[in-house]
Amino acid sequence: MHLEPEELKTIRKQLNLTQSGLAKLAGVSQSLIAKIEAKSIDPTYSKVKKIASALATQQSKGARKIGSVMTRKVIYVSPSDTIKTAIDRMKKDKISQMPVIKNGMSVGLISEAIILDAITRGKTPDTEIGSIMADAPPIVSFDAPLELATGMLKYCPLLLVVKDGQFVGVVTRTDILKGYG
Repeated sequence: MHLEPEELKTIRKQLNLTQSGLAKLAGVSQSLIAKIEAKSIDPTYSKVKKIASALATQQSKGARKIGSVMTRKVIYVSPSDTIKTAIDRMKKDKISQMPVIKNGMSVGLISEAIILDAITRGKTPDTEIGSIMADAPPIVSFDAPLELATGMLKYCPLLLVVKDGQFVGVVTRTDILKGYG
């Protein structure tokens, strides 16, 4: 973490740290923190490095994780389910996409757009999802940083979330936006 002395107070307050709390974490004196914030001294590189390291550690501890915004209920269809079944489930649960799961494994993705495309190509409501589904969505860790999901969701509509090898939720763009609302 690069730290300009004039940024110290702003970052410290964003992390809800007192001067003495930051001093303790960084292994420096509280008076040094106060003097840097007041711009009354020019600190040594080694002191700034200690302070920056302490702030970076606190920021990573406070970083939001994917698990904090995910939808815990994993709603899915199987490849042998029909388009009608998928539509009914989407309407019932008010969702626009969901994973396709077979024997506990993610094998595809179905969405309103995929279904609309299938219908315009002449597929019937009895068509099996397995014949029209898209590739399986990416899988991310429950403890991964939220920024990872934000970046990935620019390229895919849904991410599956795993913890200890089990699917525990999904993350969509809507989940990310709700997390900031």
